[in-house]
Amino acid sequence: MCGIDGDRRKLERQLLAVQCKLTDAEAKSESNPYIKRWMKDFRTVAYEADDVLDDFQYEALRRVLSHFTNHNPVLFRLTMSRKLRSVLGKINDLVEEMNTFGLLENRAEAPQVLHRQTHAKLDEDAEIFGRDDDKEVVVNLLLDQQDQHQVQVLPIFGMGGLGKTALAKLVYNDIRVQQHFKLKMWHCVSENFEAVALLKSVIELATIDRCKLPDKIKLMRRRLEEAIGKQRDDDKEVVVNLLLNQQDQHQLQVLPIFGMGGLGKTTLGKIVYNDSRVKQHFELKMWHFIELATSDRCNLPDTIELLRQRLEEVIRKQRFLLILDDVWNEEEKKWGDDLKPLLCSVGGPGSVVVVTCRSQQVASIMGTIGPHELACLSEDDAWELFSSKAFSKGVHEQAEFVTIGKCIFKKCKGLPLALKTMAGLMSSKQQVDEWDAIKESNPKDYEMGRDMLIQLWMANGFIQEERTMNLAQKGEFIFNDLVWRSFLQDVKVNEICSFPGTYDPVSCKMHDLMHDLAKDVSDGCAIIEELIEPEASVEHVHHLQIACGGGVKQISGLLKGTRYLRTFLIPLRSHIDLNELNLMSLRALRCDGHSITNSQVINAKHLRYLDFSKSDIVRLPESICILYCLQSLTLNYCSKLQYLPDGMGAMRKLIHLNLIGCHSLKRMPRKFGLLNNLRTLTTFVVDTEAGHGIEELKDLCHLGGRLELYNLREIKSESNAKESNLHQKQSVGELFMHWGRRRYYMPGDGVGDEELLLESLAPHSKLKTLEVHGYGGLKISQWMRDPQMFQCLRTLTVSNCPWCKDLPIVWLSVSLEYLSVSNMGSLTTICKIIDVEAGGYNTCLQYFPKLKKIVLCALPSLERWAENRVGELNSPVSFPVLEALTIWRCPKLATVPGSPILKILAILECYSLSISSFAHLTTLSELEWNGTSIVRTSMPLGSWPSLVKLSVESLSNMVMVPIEDLQSQRSSKTVQNLNLNDPTCFEPTPGFWECFAFVKQLKIFFCDELVRWPVEELRSLARLHVLNISYCRNLEGNGSSSQETLLLPQLKTLHIDHCDSLLEILKLPMSLEHLNIYSCCSLVALPSNLGDLAKLRDLHVRFCTPLKELPDGMDGLTSLEDLSIMGCPVTENFPRGLLQRLPSLKSLKILGSPELERRFGEG
Repeated sequence: MCGIDGDRRKLERQLLAVQCKLTDAEAKSESNPYIKRWMKDFRTVAYEADDVLDDFQYEALRRVLSHFTNHNPVLFRLTMSRKLRSVLGKINDLVEEMNTFGLLENRAEAPQVLHRQTHAKLDEDAEIFGRDDDKEVVVNLLLDQQDQHQVQVLPIFGMGGLGKTALAKLVYNDIRVQQHFKLKMWHCVSENFEAVALLKSVIELATIDRCKLPDKIKLMRRRLEEAIGKQRDDDKEVVVNLLLNQQDQHQLQVLPIFGMGGLGKTTLGKIVYNDSRVKQHFELKMWHFIELATSDRCNLPDTIELLRQRLEEVIRKQRFLLILDDVWNEEEKKWGDDLKPLLCSVGGPGSVVVVTCRSQQVASIMGTIGPHELACLSEDDAWELFSSKAFSKGVHEQAEFVTIGKCIFKKCKGLPLALKTMAGLMSSKQQVDEWDAIKESNPKDYEMGRDMLIQLWMANGFIQEERTMNLAQKGEFIFNDLVWRSFLQDVKVNEICSFPGTYDPVSCKMHDLMHDLAKDVSDGCAIIEELIEPEASVEHVHHLQIACGGGVKQISGLLKGTRYLRTFLIPLRSHIDLNELNLMSLRALRCDGHSITNSQVINAKHLRYLDFSKSDIVRLPESICILYCLQSLTLNYCSKLQYLPDGMGAMRKLIHLNLIGCHSLKRMPRKFGLLNNLRTLTTFVVDTEAGHGIEELKDLCHLGGRLELYNLREIKSESNAKESNLHQKQSVGELFMHWGRRRYYMPGDGVGDEELLLESLAPHSKLKTLEVHGYGGLKISQWMRDPQMFQCLRTLTVSNCPWCKDLPIVWLSVSLEYLSVSNMGSLTTICKIIDVEAGGYNTCLQYFPKLKKIVLCALPSLERWAENRVGELNSPVSFPVLEALTIWRCPKLATVPGSPILKILAILECYSLSISSFAHLTTLSELEWNGTSIVRTSMPLGSWPSLVKLSVESLSNMVMVPIEDLQSQRSSKTVQNLNLNDPTCFEPTPGFWECFAFVKQLKIFFCDELVRWPVEELRSLARLHVLNISYCRNLEGNGSSSQETLLLPQLKTLHIDHCDSLLEILKLPMSLEHLNIYSCCSLVALPSNLGDLAKLRDLHVRFCTPLKELPDGMDGLTSLEDLSIMGCPVTENFPRGLLQRLPSLKSLKILGSPELERRFGEG
């Protein structure tokens, strides 16, 4: 290729020369249409040049990786020479034009700051609108703390873009605050919540100087080993006495205090250090934290204890105000254990720390004063802000602009950042039609996956690697920055559901106005509505996503006119013939798998992102393997996929391979370990054939995120298992170990060598999620008995391990939040071998210090929550932060642990647990119970003063609260939702219905004893809003008069389904707004007073096969908006002229009623 290297380098130089002046060209193109047109032409040629340069990169990869020799190098040189000359000619012409514009070269960019910095200074020229009331509230809160001797923490929280920093500045600079506080400091935290950095900053702010600490030689003399322990008087006395008893020793004595992580060794050390006897006894006291890794250079000036001492020196007892702006930390330990004791132990009475944050969790962790939640601006304030910025730069406040502007500003919903951004955009639009075009733009509320976004950025070359960041890391940094700037919002962490769906661990949305702003500054993106306009052109469209299947047919013809489409994302399972489209420059494609396997037009040289999710494809073709530049291949929920091509080892640029939900996959490609650039591999299926074993994971050292291992029982030997090097894959945060090919595999009787294999698959100790399914061993591995392995673990799931008698030792984990255990037939105890005496417990035992949710299912041998070394434990058990507990099919379990904050409890098919045994759980808000009581029992409603939702399956032998005691039952006023799932729920149960007079929603399921309408029973529920009756197969309704009325004066919704014997429906209350009647196969008539329901908005009748006609008088349904009749084949009579007499009707659906369909078809 030496003959064309000169032209290639010249092309690269020309592109760099133009790039130096592009910033000035962008700015001038706003007002100069000639430059704007030049910019469009240049982009087109730049895309063409990028394709040419990419051809060189692909050819270089092909020559290294391809085993085929039928490529003609002479032909390649001739082709590339022709392409280069063509592009160079176009570039030269554009450069000559550019030189006539007088463009300025770009200034050198400032180095990128990883975290934003804010300051306390107010911009005197920038007015802050609508925050006067908020300022007064916060200022008064600060001044009111003057008598508080402890430092108070006031959080100000709200979504990004609300103006929290601006409010903090207003407060900080208020004259009353300036006079009240002796010392005022401002520190921008962002993501750096480390104690050392923050303390140094506070010290420097307090002294208006660099943080100066003693020299290193003095510091070296102060290093001692940290002593730690739990806050117990007995332990403190033992240690203090040991220290005092060394007074006659001439040699330096060393007293170790040791124990597993999380016991509280540091706390004990602090208590001893601050004991008055210790202070008086020792002339010099020092504290230093020694890192475990002592091989590194000792960074002594970062000593926390010395910083604490320096902080006390500079703050002393002065009343101070410290603003911590933009706090993101949600780790309670970082604040409660590290920073709070330091910052809140200095200063005089009335000192306050103000924290601004987006997260209510941050506010909850740090606040000592009730947080001030910042709301969006009022309509008047929002308009004042918008108009002040929009009507500037030559845009005058004329009537037409004002009318359109008021429509636009309402889209901002009072968010100051959105208001300022959109107002700034509008101020650059001089024409009314430009304002009107933005007003008419549709709201965008599309949910996007973070990983998908980053991978699309990578595919299009929008992000480049740096020395300290790879592409994925750089993409995540940019994503977080866009979230911080509120360009992206509504960020949430997702969970994988059991049903097929698109999975991305983190998703977000873009504010519709931010979308419009981005689209306005870029002409390379378009929406379907614009492209199907008569005059529309796709010539300059480079990125296209079609959200719904109907848009594919509309747009396919237009795409023949585009040459440089880079991103083409069509709905999953939408079929399209790619051979008809011009997609030669494509970088990213999402389509049905069959579309590309049958296509010959995709140019393999350029494709970087390929998504076939939810395709029915069974085997990927070998031709995929020549996509040498491919970075991301997503095949999520391709449920029929069995094989990946064996030649995938040539795809060395592959970074992400997503295979979630590919449950039919039989094995991985041969020599899969050659893909050593992989960072995402969601699924690996072990096979016994050579080159398909788990040892192929050995060199995939960059793997991170989620890793699911299947068919582990087929690992050949311990040595093969060890070769996987799971312990070295430190970036893998979620590890799933499946011993069968599927999640629900249940092992047989033969244990084999699974215990040895599990031992050899030991991961690293920083896992956040661990799942084990289908393990056939009798005992857990040694690494599972090490509590240090689980100090970062948040989720543990163990299922289908029928012979295993133990769980991993996680009950002392300081991080575990979710525990699920199911189908372990030999498990008798959750927490085993607890040494009560060694632990120092003497009353209620507290395990799982951070556990929030437990699910126990199908554990027939489970009897106890905890036991000691001799198999006994009589003390009650408590989980301190447990919020939700589900126990299903655990017949031997006879107790429920205590929890001071338990909210949700579900007990299903646990016949040793009576409903009265939950009386100690006084914080319940939701309770579900379906056990049949062997003995007569009572429902202790009075024990649950916060109960909102109650679901009960069996009322047999149930005694309710006596009627005379109802006035004292607070719970009867809190229960809003009642679900009854029992054949006998309408049998006489003393005091039952009277207990639920405040219920608003009632659901009745499978009540076979119900024959007539329960008018008298429901009479007590005067506040009922929703009534749902389902699968009551013997309900006929003819035991009640059709003229009788359901006496529920506040009922708004009635839903009846699968009541096979129902013949008629009694009169309904005038308050009804929604009526649904489904699958009642004996129903012959609708309610006789249907036409009197003037508030009814929705009426849906479906699959009521005997129903012949709709009643007369329906013209009284003046509020009816939605009417549907479906699956009612003999319904013939529809009141003549009814549609003209329903003024509010918006939707009418007739389906499965032939006569009605014919009549409406005739008009």
